[in-house]
Order: sequence, then C-alpha cells, then structure tokens
Amino acid sequence: MSSKDINLVSQTGFTPKKDKRLNGLRRVAIVLICLVGLVSIFAFILNLASPLNSIKKQQDLALASINAKQQTAVKIAIINERVSSISKIYKDRPDFTQVLNLVLSKVTSDMTTSGLNIDESSVTVTLSSPSLLPLNNFLNSLIDSAKKSDEIKSVSLDSLSVSDSSLSYLMSVKIQLK
Repeated sequence: MSSKDINLVSQTGFTPKKDKRLNGLRRVAIVLICLVGLVSIFAFILNLASPLNSIKKQQDLALASINAKQQTAVKIAIINERVSSISKIYKDRPDFTQVLNLVLSKVTSDMTTSGLNIDESSVTVTLSSPSLLPLNNFLNSLIDSAKKSDEIKSVSLDSLSVSDSSLSYLMSVKIQLK
C-alpha cells in the first residue's frame, strides 16, 4: 500500500469537540428516526380505529343512490318532454272524430266501407254497393250535413266505378276539412 492511502478507521485527526458534536448529531438522528416511527405507528393505529372506511362506504352508497335517483329523474324528464310534445302535436292536429262519426252515420246496411284514407286536411272514404241508389242517398245526405257543419269545407266525388268481378259500384268521396 502506498503511504497516501486513507484509513477510514483511524481515530487520528478527531478532536473531542468534533466527537461531541458528532455524538449529538447521532442522538438527534436516532431521536428523529424513533419519532418518525412512533408517528407512523400512531397514524396506522388511528387509521384502523377511525370510522373513515365506514364513512367512505356510506359515501359510496349515497353516491350510488343519488346516481340511481338522477337516472330516474332523467327518465322522468324525458317522459315529460315526450308527453308535452305529443300534447302539442295532438292540439295542432285536426280532430277527425266528428267527421268520421258523421260519415259512418250516413253509411247504410246495403253499403260497405272498402277504404278510408286520412291525411292532414281531408278524409277520403271508398264505399261499395250493389246498387247506385244507396250511394246516391249517402252522397246527398253527406252534402246536406256538410252544409250544416262548421268543420267540413267541401265534399267532392273522386271516383265512381263498376267492379266486374263482384258486380258492385265503387264510389270514392273526398271530404276537405276547414
């Protein structure tokens, strides 16, 4: 070994003042390590003994309940919106019940209704009969009733034809609404 080697175990070069200072630092370090260990153990015991886990579980249950109720509230809001939209459409839509009741009241037993078409402002009825007389009576009584009605704008004969296969007359009447 060379003479310039460093001896790490040698006590030469230390003075008692430095030695006291070093021992004091060692004691402070040991006290701090013990203090950190005690604080860690205390925090661990406090965590085990505290009701934080049960509070956290209750919080999770409350959040799940709120989420379920929020989903129900969203469903109710969607249903309410749909109901209001349907109500609005229903209010804007013309009422065909009185016109249909009027038309069906004029149909006699020797006629059959073979078609009914309803669009935004009109009702088209197709009737069949083995004779022209019931169709004529139907058309005349419908025109008379339309003159008295506030809902019917006009009544027009769309078509009149003869069916060769069933030997009956087909009449199509279009009723325009106001």
